[in-house]
Amino acid sequence: MTDALQNKIKTLPDSPGCYLMKSRGEIIYVGKAKNLKNRVRQYFHAFENHTPKVRAMVSRVDDFDLILCRTNFEALTLECNLIKLHRPFYNILLKDDKQYPYLRYDPNEPFPRLTIARTMDPHDGYKYLGPYIGATAVRQVLNDLWRYFPLRRCALKLPLGYPHRPCVYYSTGQCRAPCAGRISSEAYRVNSSQRGGFSKRRRARDPARAYNPHERGGRTDGIRAGRRIPRQNRGCCRRLPSGSWPSKPATWSRT
Repeated sequence: MTDALQNKIKTLPDSPGCYLMKSRGEIIYVGKAKNLKNRVRQYFHAFENHTPKVRAMVSRVDDFDLILCRTNFEALTLECNLIKLHRPFYNILLKDDKQYPYLRYDPNEPFPRLTIARTMDPHDGYKYLGPYIGATAVRQVLNDLWRYFPLRRCALKLPLGYPHRPCVYYSTGQCRAPCAGRISSEAYRVNSSQRGGFSKRRRARDPARAYNPHERGGRTDGIRAGRRIPRQNRGCCRRLPSGSWPSKPATWSRT
């Protein structure tokens, strides 16, 4: 073990985050920890107690990087994304095609709509929210968004060349029927923006909920489902280059 590597181990922070083990500049393993100081040190102590795979990996490590996160849950999500991105040699799990779900919309559409996607393509023109853990909860929250925000659900290529018969969601006030020409693209966008838009987390103030005895239970279920979804991973977390992390836990400021 080099002196530089020993010094980095001595100054590990207590924060949650991800660590990237490297060999000659190549990432060979990605892991996450609730306490980076305790977890990373374990690799380089009690070497004889490790499994053969871990001993082989540690014997090749000559450097490592850290990415600090706000919570252990964010570290878990970030770890999955890093493994899928770098596909390290010693990560045998999380290399399959299963992806965490995203919510996405196309801002170039005349009448944008929210959909669920399992992969993110940075070149397809969509705006992505996520990734999120828990596809069932994401779908339930998406249903609540459709319920309280007038966003269209259909997959029609709008605008149509002729008026389309409005669906049942128009009659219940959950859609403005752009397929039938009942609202312009400009008014649709303004309406969605004023009622919270796609990415803002404001509750819709629907007067009908005040006298509907069945609404309260539905809203409670939606709120509970929303709380089960972790916030979007702020890959921001905070990446620390070699030898620059603090000896004390990082202090975060909310943005």
